[in-house]
Amino acid sequence: MKYGTRFAGLTLALAITTSFLAGCQFEDRRAAEAAEPDVSLQADLLAAREPAPAQKMFRERYIKGNKGFFQPEKTCTRAEIAQILCNLGVSAPDGRQFTDVNPAAWYGPAVTQLAGVLRGYDDGSMRPLQDINLAELLTILCRALDVKTPEASAGQPWYAPVVEAARERGWLEGLPRFVPTEKADRATVVAICNRAFGRTPDRAAIDRLTGQVFLDLPKNHFAYYDVLEAAVDHVE
Repeated sequence: MKYGTRFAGLTLALAITTSFLAGCQFEDRRAAEAAEPDVSLQADLLAAREPAPAQKMFRERYIKGNKGFFQPEKTCTRAEIAQILCNLGVSAPDGRQFTDVNPAAWYGPAVTQLAGVLRGYDDGSMRPLQDINLAELLTILCRALDVKTPEASAGQPWYAPVVEAARERGWLEGLPRFVPTEKADRATVVAICNRAFGRTPDRAAIDRLTGQVFLDLPKNHFAYYDVLEAAVDHVE
């Protein structure tokens, strides 16, 4: 009788101990699960915030405005064109050093990277701060994009072949005015560069923008969509 009582007591004690240990293990597991991040939720958020590269492409701006203004009628210098092409990913170094280009200048690295398409003048200069005209711009673009053009025929201006090549490729479409010897303004430059480099503005997305991006660029400007394509980072 005493043995049976003792056995029953041990059985009860063992049951209580087992239950306590099981409860501790459950609490430990629950605490561990609470400490673990919700990986599936994070994955869902990442999928929503970072579209697959096959579906979306990031387009980085290649020209900037200044304090809310774009200055569409401002002319571009040869140094600025070098920087624009550098921003567009063109690289054509050929080792030449221009006599009037300081490598430490803001445009120095871009000019060095584009030396092969800029080429400069017979006196060894590049004239970085000189305004560029449209014929010179088209010549540089043809070199940058490896568009072969013939020499001008007798009686033609030297730039006739590059202008014809640009027209054939649609680079001049939508321009209200084109005179090859005129200086290239910023609005015309981005319109031509967008066509040359296949940067087609997403008009529907631009129309959804709230507010005016550049105070001096009204929506009825001929280069409105081209400027926003060129001067605003976006995904397409």
